Amino acid sequence: MRAVKKFIKHYFVTIIYTVICSLTFILYFVDPDLQINRLFGDTIDALNSGEFYRIFTSFWVHYSPDLLLDLVLLFVIGRLIEEYLGHLTLAVLFPMFGIVGNIVCDIARQIILKKSVNEMAPSWLNTNDLSGIYTGSSVAINALLAVLLLAILFSSKIRNTYLSGHPIKITFMIMLFLFFVIRWITPVILREQYFFYEIAHVIGFILGIFAFFLYAVTAKLQSDH
Repeated sequence: MRAVKKFIKHYFVTIIYTVICSLTFILYFVDPDLQINRLFGDTIDALNSGEFYRIFTSFWVHYSPDLLLDLVLLFVIGRLIEEYLGHLTLAVLFPMFGIVGNIVCDIARQIILKKSVNEMAPSWLNTNDLSGIYTGSSVAINALLAVLLLAILFSSKIRNTYLSGHPIKITFMIMLFLFFVIRWITPVILREQYFFYEIAHVIGFILGIFAFFLYAVTAKLQSDH
């Protein structure tokens, strides 16, 4: 019991976020006919139609067996972020990346859809899913991964505190990164086209890189003054 209390104390933000996201996942098995995705998922018209709430709700929704991996990765990466960078960092970053990721992806989908109507969309992109309903936290998770990897790369304090002398942890981090790389390049290997949701993963990773360096530059400017 003491070990459980210690775990909850150390990773309570990860646990709270994972539990919230898991509620809709469990609901799928209770009643797979509920319209949760349609009600709360992100659509390409969310910004234009005034349904702004979808930007804030879709990344919490995991109403599909296909999104079990998102829940696992959220728990794994969230736990590492919380351990290495603190509770507040994860508490802020996950919803921030979810919201910003939805906005960026919606804008990207609108641009690509207009190009596809004019037959100008790239041949390597499958445009059939552009108008679909998007749920899940994969964009935010890829962004968190970018922040985690860059924090390890640029912070000797994190490396010395958490990874130095721990070959198993180092191996795990390498395997985690390779898993995502394989996930990104698999569509290129197995077929000739990407679906947009696969591009959204890369968009998330780029958002994480941008956020990390924006924070680093801001912190440097503040320290100089």
